[in-house]
Amino acid sequence: RNDQGQVIGQLNIGISQVESALVLYNLRMTLFIAFPLFLLVLYFATSFAASKGIDPVNQLIQTAGRINDSSISTRLPLPEHRDELYQLATTINDLLNRIENSFRREKQITADVSHELRTPLTTIRGTLEVLIRKPREPIQYEQKVSQVIREVDRMHQLLEQLLQLARIE
Repeated sequence: RNDQGQVIGQLNIGISQVESALVLYNLRMTLFIAFPLFLLVLYFATSFAASKGIDPVNQLIQTAGRINDSSISTRLPLPEHRDELYQLATTINDLLNRIENSFRREKQITADVSHELRTPLTTIRGTLEVLIRKPREPIQYEQKVSQVIREVDRMHQLLEQLLQLARIE
């Protein structure tokens, strides 16, 4: 514009869009290639991290799956870090200790009961065998039968104690 305000010329300024289009094209191609690769790398990295994180759980599951009545003394391995998994393994090991002690007590009781019941049975059998070997006086029969009755009463008392013990447990 001149001093009077008239337009005397025009100036047009432009930037080539070819270069901008090329930059956008390169950026788009980079994203189409890099983004899927980045997702794949991220997928494999998180899968690896998750598998490493779940390994202690799988180890506990495998060890617990192998425990049965013949291997009740087996304990779960304790993880390195004292986290929730460590507390779980410790709790399960304590439970296994209690179960093992119960098994041991049950076996001991069974052995003791077997021994305690054999003694009166052996006495009864021996007494009856002595009685049938030869004829005896009626008083001798009465004495031997009384002895057999005492042994039967003893067995009955042992069985009552076992029933009471079973009710208590």
